[in-house]
Amino acid sequence: MNVSAKSPVLPLLGALMLAVALPLQAAPTAQSPVPAQEAISSLISAPSSPLPPGTKLRSVTISDGLATVDFSRALKDNFRGGDTQEAQTVNAILRTLGQFPTVSKVQILVEGQRVDSLGGLIVISDPLPVVRPSAEQSSRYLHRRTHAQSNKAQR
Repeated sequence: MNVSAKSPVLPLLGALMLAVALPLQAAPTAQSPVPAQEAISSLISAPSSPLPPGTKLRSVTISDGLATVDFSRALKDNFRGGDTQEAQTVNAILRTLGQFPTVSKVQILVEGQRVDSLGGLIVISDPLPVVRPSAEQSSRYLHRRTHAQSNKAQR
């Protein structure tokens, strides 16, 4: 079974996601995609990252709401998961970039080329819509972050 951006299955897989949220900062733009690059780099290096080992970020460009994220060959070559792991990997990328209001879709590339999928379930050859955290999730994240910073300052 293949899942595309138009499929109702993709949003349902959202519960299986990890995303890396960065401190509030300027949204990435075509002129400055640095926040998006930092977010994806943090996702790759996170201890529980769903991205395959050895994955490197080659580039991120943003134009007219489309973030084009180019990964090293390891994203596809080192992918060893099943359907759940594929959903976690793709959705982690979509959710990580979904935190930026200037990004509405994501095109995933491997070595500068479109690929059909990572593991055969989710079609990633065309841009996919980002996954935005709900207002409640964002509020909980900000509360936890503020609380953690407050505790750190008191030490």
